[in-house]
Amino acid sequence: MRLRNLLFLSAQRTRSHALQELLALAGIAVGVGLVFAVLVANASVAGSVRELARGIVGDGTLQLTARGTRGLDAGVARDVARLPEVATSAAMIETRVELRGPRGSRTTTLLGADGDAGAVGGPLLRELAPPRPALSEAVALTSSTARDLGVRAGERVRVTAAGHSREAPVAVVLGRDRIGSLAGSPLVLAPLGFAQRLAGLRGRVTRVLAEPRPGRATALRARLERLATGDVTTGTEEARRLGHAMGPNDRATALFAAVSALVGLLLAFNAMLLTVPERRRFISDLRVDGLGDATVVRLVVVDALVLGTAASAVGLLLGELLSRSVFDAVPGYIALAFTVGEQRVVTAAALLVAVGGGIAATVLAALRPLADVASRRPLDAVRRDEERGDDGRLPRRRLLACGVATGAAATLLLALAPATALAVFGLLVVAMGLTIPAALAGVLRLLRLLSRRLRSPVLVVSLGELRASPTRSLALAATAALAVFGSVAVEGSHRDLLDGIDSDARGMSGQADLWVMGAQPDNALLTADFRLSGRRLAALAQVPGVAALRPYRAALLDVDGARAWVLGPPADGAPPLLRSQLAVPGQLAVATRRLRAGGWVALSRELVERRGLRVGDAVSLPTPRAVPLRLAAVLTNIAWSGGGAVMGGEDFRRAWGGARVGALQIELAPGAAAGATAAALRRALPPGAGLRVATAAQRRRLMTGTAAQGLDRLTQIAALVLIAGALALAAALGAVAWARRPRLAALKLTGFGDGAVWRALLLESAIVLGVGCSIGVAFGLAGQYVLTYWLRVVAGFPTSYAVAGWLALAVFAGVTAVAGAIAALPGWAAARVSPLLSTREE
Repeated sequence: MRLRNLLFLSAQRTRSHALQELLALAGIAVGVGLVFAVLVANASVAGSVRELARGIVGDGTLQLTARGTRGLDAGVARDVARLPEVATSAAMIETRVELRGPRGSRTTTLLGADGDAGAVGGPLLRELAPPRPALSEAVALTSSTARDLGVRAGERVRVTAAGHSREAPVAVVLGRDRIGSLAGSPLVLAPLGFAQRLAGLRGRVTRVLAEPRPGRATALRARLERLATGDVTTGTEEARRLGHAMGPNDRATALFAAVSALVGLLLAFNAMLLTVPERRRFISDLRVDGLGDATVVRLVVVDALVLGTAASAVGLLLGELLSRSVFDAVPGYIALAFTVGEQRVVTAAALLVAVGGGIAATVLAALRPLADVASRRPLDAVRRDEERGDDGRLPRRRLLACGVATGAAATLLLALAPATALAVFGLLVVAMGLTIPAALAGVLRLLRLLSRRLRSPVLVVSLGELRASPTRSLALAATAALAVFGSVAVEGSHRDLLDGIDSDARGMSGQADLWVMGAQPDNALLTADFRLSGRRLAALAQVPGVAALRPYRAALLDVDGARAWVLGPPADGAPPLLRSQLAVPGQLAVATRRLRAGGWVALSRELVERRGLRVGDAVSLPTPRAVPLRLAAVLTNIAWSGGGAVMGGEDFRRAWGGARVGALQIELAPGAAAGATAAALRRALPPGAGLRVATAAQRRRLMTGTAAQGLDRLTQIAALVLIAGALALAAALGAVAWARRPRLAALKLTGFGDGAVWRALLLESAIVLGVGCSIGVAFGLAGQYVLTYWLRVVAGFPTSYAVAGWLALAVFAGVTAVAGAIAALPGWAAARVSPLLSTREE
């Protein structure tokens, strides 16, 4: 049979069962859309950094990067320019600043470069190359930055950095016509001299770009490394550091997304299973009409491919919408350490995985009707399931035994190999699927015994209908279980993670009563350093209510390819470490004593393992100035995905070679009110310094809020799975009720009224939803433990595990209420069917 004829037969079948086909299409589209949206969102962050790196550095350019926020002496740039291996070089500044305009403020990256940048840098730096006379004492904004601030060319913005603030005119707004997709990046550009004044870095640079002469790249890199004043990198290495910093969060998001994608694709599979009875009857009709087995097989495959392709196309549109609206925000914690744009990157891999998964799920579910081809009796497909008796009891027991064995295997695998959490999750899903048939059958048997006592005709009819269509009943119960499982597991572990981060944030913020810190809205890590004169510090110390004022230092440092968060708390302040930050219990007292004495450093476990260190070993960190240190303790990642380090405040000051600080810790005098003291400190700060005074609670909220931004996608994914599952269930229940109108009409011929038929439909839905959601809750709580365990042991995040009982109850109630309420409407319409319809063929 020709393809055109196969497509015609497929269209005929689709028209006769349009509602069921739309349900299957919707389920597949949900799975495809979720997979595509998450893949695009994750790829876009790394892709935007790579594109920005090319826009700044260009291709093939080496760069000497400063190790501290104070940058390099500008004389280093002249030394690099004189190297014989250098064809062209340029000096530049890259630093975080806060811009304020009519619509509010935004933290952005300030780029400044000298006149040679156009020859050695990328397209962004070429905007600073001569002839650009309008930029001599002005800035250029990307179009997205200008739009957010509400400014246009010719107007002014206020730039705050390093504890001081000043206004700057906007000379030009750079749109897509000039810098392409980089116009969506949060950037402000200025000539080097003006940028140095804006950033408070006179006579300093943060990078030196060097274009090697042909064939001299290796020699130039070796020569730059011998300068020992900074790190020698390329633009692509920035993207690698981003990948490392995003690694734990990306692995968590990818794991949760994979679980959710699995749920979405299984929803699609179950939606297809709901159409199996109609597909089997259609195949039976074709075989009775004399169609050959090979033609039937081709028709089934073509039918599945058409549906899978159409559903995948709809899913891509849905995923595009989700990636632009729900998943469009850059994780907040990444913007603290990297210049991240807003470009969307759609990879071929994302398209192939999303579309391929959707089509594969469709084809796999469509293979069930092909089992009838092997039968020599074409009419087998139209026999009622109850006519075959309850011969499925033994298979259900075997399935239950296999489910228990699979659950045990998942537990053993998690204990032996925590990194295989995705495999453990897969085993949990398999175990859940194997358990559902036995659970549903057991509930039906109990209800059948109950019906003999109650003698309720509605209950008898409901049980009879559920037993008459086991495939549909199992598919509906499995859909409910999957939706609840995914939401409880993902959101429960997400809450455990946020509770752990909040606990660390509470302890770190509680190291001082008040904090004087940079006013940037994303300064959660206290890396926006500043400098106050000794006179000003003395004035702050004399503010009424202040008992002590201590400098607190923090910075981001590239260590072994990772961007680590380095802390330097004062030796005479609160204990520098929290018990929850220790990866190895029992080291707190000794580690605290060592850090306060000086010459010691505590490192995250990942950094320790990468170097093969043990407590007491000598440690060399690539700080601006070399300071001999020894390993005092092994830490978690201290809620920063790139890892962290804690050293004494005096060691930090010597390592960074300056008096700049990230914050001031304020200890209140006995009886002093925090609010009144904070107000007095604000009045004592110099005007326009770009500083603020925060209480411990305010700094805790800032830290927790920043971490939560990076994990928002986990909540979004859990919510999408829950919503999609509830809607898929509602659509499935409604479609099943509508498809059974001839059987409902037959019931009405026996004397059942509209209300009784409708109550029977509602009772069926309640039984299936109750069984499915209960199984989903049980396995979802197990999944929560798996994810929380993986986040703590593998990803190194602080977690605080608590059984998500209330969450599970809320999800259970929400799914059953929403799905049941929506399905009640088509159920009522189906219950009002005319009894005459029973004379038609079902």
